[in-house]
Amino acid sequence: MHHYLFGGGELGCLAMAKGVQVEGVVDVVPNYIGRTVGPFTCGYPWDIPRDHMAEGVVLLIAHEASAFAAAACLTAGMTYQWLDVLDLDAFDSALLVNSQPELYRAAWSLADDESRDTLCKMFYARLFHDPKDIVVSGYERNNHPEVRPRGVCIDGGAYLGKSAREMLERGADRVIACEPAMAAFSELKQQCIDGVDPWCVALGDRAVSQRLSIGGWDERSNRLDTNLVGPGETVSVGTIDTIAATTPIGFIALNIEGAELEALKGGAETIRRDRPGLAISAYHKPSHLWEVIEAIKAICSDYHLWVGHHSQYYTATTVYGRCDA
Repeated sequence: MHHYLFGGGELGCLAMAKGVQVEGVVDVVPNYIGRTVGPFTCGYPWDIPRDHMAEGVVLLIAHEASAFAAAACLTAGMTYQWLDVLDLDAFDSALLVNSQPELYRAAWSLADDESRDTLCKMFYARLFHDPKDIVVSGYERNNHPEVRPRGVCIDGGAYLGKSAREMLERGADRVIACEPAMAAFSELKQQCIDGVDPWCVALGDRAVSQRLSIGGWDERSNRLDTNLVGPGETVSVGTIDTIAATTPIGFIALNIEGAELEALKGGAETIRRDRPGLAISAYHKPSHLWEVIEAIKAICSDYHLWVGHHSQYYTATTVYGRCDA
């Protein structure tokens, strides 16, 4: 039996640094192909030698997203198993098993059965690392039928501005596009159109300077204050309450690589004051499936909440909120 590491990103590098013994590294993300991971050059799974495939190949998985990708590319002679050398909460099955009461409480606070079904399916897909039962919502991300952009919007994690431009097309008057990574922000400014106001800032619960790790699942996955291996830069962190101190906000979208709870805390006054529509990513950590719902309800219990999912993998679960009060 031959063992290969599935994961050409930072977690793969970390796994190799911890002494994982394999015969090569593979991935399906084009950005990772050709990257040096430990002593190996990352390739595609279908490049594994045929004689190895004939004798059997085990793909060692270091990350939940990798499990979904690996499951999609498995062929005859291949199987996969979890690495136990990384202390990561990204695929903590024990956490999920022990948190079912929290999940069910969150589910019953949602506005319709479709949302409850979506939330529970995502929970069990993550628990069993199996995407086959995932159902993609019938509407586009940040465009829930009950929650539409309006007025001045805040787009947290704007990257190159695609989501901000979509908000304008869907009815926003102006979009404050927040992107902390300097390379992405520079491109965002160049691509800006009328109505998009770019801010080079990360969103959190207080104003600080913090390290941003560059890279991850793809080039857009830039995370604040993590232990991921890779290049980084120091960025300014601000709060929604500061940005919106004198500006009424009609809609807030957050897709900020795991910092959503902190950003909600830093925007609590604005949310209570303006009751904006909300589109908050809830997939960067497994506990966010219920914690984002709990956080919104704690800020303002009058919100009606829905859950949508917008990809074939565990990524892109989003909590939508509307407050009529």
